[in-house]
Amino acid sequence: MGVWRAADRSASGLAGYFFAVSPYDVPYCSDWLWDSDDVVLYEDPDHLGWYLAYNARTGEYVHVEFLGA
Repeated sequence: MGVWRAADRSASGLAGYFFAVSPYDVPYCSDWLWDSDDVVLYEDPDHLGWYLAYNARTGEYVHVEFLGA
């Protein structure tokens, strides 16, 4: 879906679309550098309506929810 960079893990935009990290996954992305890490979004095949954000620097995935445009 493309590389995502944002100011922080809260409702952050990607080309006008907004996502938020699942509260359960926040501990897994506490060391992410949201303004400089390359984060790639994928549809989550196991959880309808959710996406996976993959951080290329840390090798970690977290669930993100689409909030709208």
